[in-house]
Amino acid sequence: MQPNHVFVVSTLLNVYSDQGNCALTAGDIISLVNATGSYADTPLLTVASGKRGDCPAGAQVQVVLQDLQEMDNNLRVQMDNAIAKLHSDQGQGGLPAAPQSAIASPPRQAIDGATATPEPGVSAMLDQEQQQASLAETGVVQAAFASNGGGDKTQASKGPAQ
Repeated sequence: MQPNHVFVVSTLLNVYSDQGNCALTAGDIISLVNATGSYADTPLLTVASGKRGDCPAGAQVQVVLQDLQEMDNNLRVQMDNAIAKLHSDQGQGGLPAAPQSAIASPPRQAIDGATATPEPGVSAMLDQEQQQASLAETGVVQAAFASNGGGDKTQASKGPAQ
């Protein structure tokens, strides 16, 4: 919650402003003025842009933190969906294909800027850890069935299998 952080309104909100009660609707843009002190639960924001009939530009409004979080979450979801669509539709419908350098993962860089190379034996060590984890899991499953009398009693109580 930094001053001048911008929020894009995602749903209809009736808010209190310095000019009386007014509405904010989807697409209106508000900017954080103050998020501390007496405004901790309902920060003070300035309307940067609004539609005709909404809170006028320049009006100072108070918006509940939960509504601001919802606006931020909604914007992030929309951006994620748009990026996924651009990625999946590249080279189609008038969209240019992305260059290979933009699609491939960049090479890992060490702290000093040099290209990082994997330590020798790391792959073998990870394989060994995976095998040990699988053995441990198998042991837990066997111990669980052993404590259950050695099998599934529900089948035995139903009678012979058909």
